[in-house]
Amino acid sequence: MTGVRYPGPDIALQRFELLYELAPEIKQVLIPYQRGYPIVASQLELLYPAAEGLGITLIELPANDATEVATSLQQFTTPDGEATIDAILLIPEPLGVTDKPFLELARFADEYKVPIAGALMTVDGYGSLFDIGINHYKTGEQAAPLADEVLKGTPAGTVMVVSSETFLKFNLDLAQKLGLEVSEGILERAEEIIR
Repeated sequence: MTGVRYPGPDIALQRFELLYELAPEIKQVLIPYQRGYPIVASQLELLYPAAEGLGITLIELPANDATEVATSLQQFTTPDGEATIDAILLIPEPLGVTDKPFLELARFADEYKVPIAGALMTVDGYGSLFDIGINHYKTGEQAAPLADEVLKGTPAGTVMVVSSETFLKFNLDLAQKLGLEVSEGILERAEEIIR
């Protein structure tokens, strides 16, 4: 077997690390995800030790749809109108990148001034802070030489599997609205910056 591997767990960890770099004071991070989605467990297995090492508590929010997200978010506010979470981290899975659930999460993040990051989305004027993901076109470019080798007779099992390259898109406008300090290093790593 050969091919280009989707690096979901690696991406989740990179997203978490960048969120922490931008907001090192975070202590409670909400992770919403599609209930029962098969690739979530491997991502959480990497995230929990990283968070624990930094003294951060991860709070899972499994949900099936926007209504469930909206209802569940109510438990993360105090009677005096404060959020009990410090950030929302979107991991590679479908719930956080589906318009209606994302909109519920982004409205909450906007109302309580907590960063929401991981997948770069904009819905009805609400957005997220950054995206670390893959470029499907570049993944195709990575796959082409592998396919070429197999088509020329090399047994597929002898051709090394490679991982998709990741990219960073960054919403500088939102970072400034949240009062986050953004280093030049972060901006230099970004392939795309929203100003």
